[in-house]
Amino acid sequence: MVELVQSIKQAAVEAVEAEVPVAVFVGTVEADSPFAVRLDQRLTLSRRRLVLLKGQAVPVVGERVALLRFSGGQQYLVLGVLA
Repeated sequence: MVELVQSIKQAAVEAVEAEVPVAVFVGTVEADSPFAVRLDQRLTLSRRRLVLLKGQAVPVVGERVALLRFSGGQQYLVLGVLA
């Protein structure tokens, strides 16, 4: 019975963690043509996965940018360059 209760608790915790609507990340601009941002050693985001705000200047190579990951993790909003 104790194992069943623990399993239910674990499933509930995992369900809540999976429903996080957005997450904040910091990345580094790797290329400007085509625009790409590296989040870590394993993940570089291409332009099609990045959303820029209208009128926002495209960051240059080497700049660190703040990103918001949309629910589902397929697209990231570029908030701007970090100081």
